[in-house]
Order: sequence, then C-alpha cells, then structure tokens
Amino acid sequence: QERGIYEDDSEQDFFYDDDMEIEELMPDPLREGIDWVRDENGEIHHPLALRCMRFGLKVWHACDAAGLICEKESVVQNMVVQIQICSAKLAGALNSLGYDDDIDNGFVVAGLKRAINYLHTALNLAAQAEHQKSMDPTLLRGYIEEMFTIREDITELMRHYRSRIG
Repeated sequence: QERGIYEDDSEQDFFYDDDMEIEELMPDPLREGIDWVRDENGEIHHPLALRCMRFGLKVWHACDAAGLICEKESVVQNMVVQIQICSAKLAGALNSLGYDDDIDNGFVVAGLKRAINYLHTALNLAAQAEHQKSMDPTLLRGYIEEMFTIREDITELMRHYRSRIG
C-alpha cells in the first residue's frame, strides 16, 4: 500500500468523518488589538498585516483608476504587486499569533525578513516611478511615507521577536 492511498474508504474515515464537528479556533481574547483584530467581514488578521493589505488595495485601486495598471508591465504596477506580496508575507508570518500559545519566534522573524524584502523592492520601484514622473508626485510621496511607516513597524516586530529567541 502506497502512502496516502487506501484500499477502501474505511481506513481514511478513521482520521476524518464528514459528520465530525470541528471546533472553530478562537483567538486569545487577551491578545486582541495586539496580535489580532477583526476586519469588516469578521475575519481575523494581525493589525500590521491588515494595515498592509488595506494599503496595497488602496494603492491598487488608485493606480488602476489613474490608468497606471495595464496589460503592459510598468514600474508603478510592479510597485503595487510588491506591496501586495509584502502583505501576503506579513499575513503568513503574523496572522497565527493570536491563536498561538507556543510562538516560534524564529519563524516569525524569518517571515518578517521575507516581507521587508518585498517592501524594499516596492520602495526602490517608487523611487524609479518618482524619477520617471510616472504618477502624481503628491500621491506617490504619501505612498512612500506609508511604506516607510510599515517598514518601521516590521523592523520593530523583528526586534521584539529576535529578543525572544533562545
């Protein structure tokens, strides 16, 4: 018998039955506002991951409305994508913290390092967009400021979780 393949369904049902009730995970209420918040749909996110996700969507919609998101790849479009990837990396690193009693600090730091790399790329692309005058400079400066604020928050979380390693 190969791994993961069962002769009949009875062996597989030993592990999971469609009628089984699985208790929904609930985050630690004492960590609300610190390690988790709810969005407008009731979904749970780390506050920084949610902020970056909303920021990425805001930038995407503004750039799309300005006609800067198109089929042809552009500096601005790449900047937006890098912000969104950063958001996804933050979610992967941070969104489980509200549920976890035994946090793997090294895993969190590694995830934050991955996220910040995408943010650095987005900042470099923003500088290129500014140089090329690809978009409204006032809007772009606001985006750059928000990216630096998110970067500062990521760096602070990295310091915090590094200090807890070992």
